[in-house]
Amino acid sequence: MGGIGCVTPDSGRSSHTIKRSTKLVKADVTGEFGKVAIKAYKKSFVPALSCIKIGCLFPDELNPRNANLGAPSPSWGGFMQFASKRENYERTRIEILPFINRQPTIYTALNFAREQSSLHGMETCFVTFDQPLYAKAIEIVASDEILQRVMVKLGSFHLLVSFMGSVGYIMGASRLEVLWESVYAPASVVHIMTGHAYAHALRPHLLTSAALFTFMMTEMEDKIKESLSALHKAIIGQKPVDLEYEKVMQTLIEKNQQWIKTEEERSRTGRLWLNYMEQVSLIKQFINAERTGDWALHLNSIRHMIPYFHAVGHLAY
Repeated sequence: MGGIGCVTPDSGRSSHTIKRSTKLVKADVTGEFGKVAIKAYKKSFVPALSCIKIGCLFPDELNPRNANLGAPSPSWGGFMQFASKRENYERTRIEILPFINRQPTIYTALNFAREQSSLHGMETCFVTFDQPLYAKAIEIVASDEILQRVMVKLGSFHLLVSFMGSVGYIMGASRLEVLWESVYAPASVVHIMTGHAYAHALRPHLLTSAALFTFMMTEMEDKIKESLSALHKAIIGQKPVDLEYEKVMQTLIEKNQQWIKTEEERSRTGRLWLNYMEQVSLIKQFINAERTGDWALHLNSIRHMIPYFHAVGHLAY
């Protein structure tokens, strides 16, 4: 098993230059450098996953959605870049960690990561696994008291691809693929619906959601549209946002919730497409959390994704 370590900021660890040695060192000596001690995991008789408690973590939030607000607007990614331009950030350095060439590896890797984090004064250690190893790592951490400060994460890319596949499965009979075939090749749409073509799948989801939200804007009052347009221009122009805009957003949220409730009660078709918009909002919220390093938003996004994974049979996630 191989791994990498992310060091933030880049100057957080000092680098040392290794001098060339004039003496020939034996293989058993050099073999001790970068060696990870193998540790065996003894499985408990009690299922470890039963120790995990799931509860309501954070309240719902209104996710940013694109709409035609009468001002030049970049794509969603560009808009998020404008909105977070003034936030401070640190450059991260990627380091290659030693390989673990023997079994067992998951328990050994978790302990190695915990020890390395302790050396640098980190109270919490974050370890990322791909899906095949994630479930086992979660079980080990939940049943071992030594690893209680280790937070296991599922690989974000695989999780997002699986969620986009869940969205495509739910919307399979909605004729969404027919809409996309007017722009993309039919063979590409098949992969877009399954989420495997990530780069191609993300953009049509965002554009379709933006079109639906623009339709929702037609039901709003002109005064709210003007205030929302002014808020949009202020964010794009990097201008200070007044407290008055908070009232505008609160009014928008209330009107939005009323309109959604009315449309959901009116027809099942409306309920389906509103649910689709919520799923796309989760995609954007998850990407936002990953790019900004917002752990609370990351947990909130996954909490809302879990019911969709269960609904389509992606039980491993």
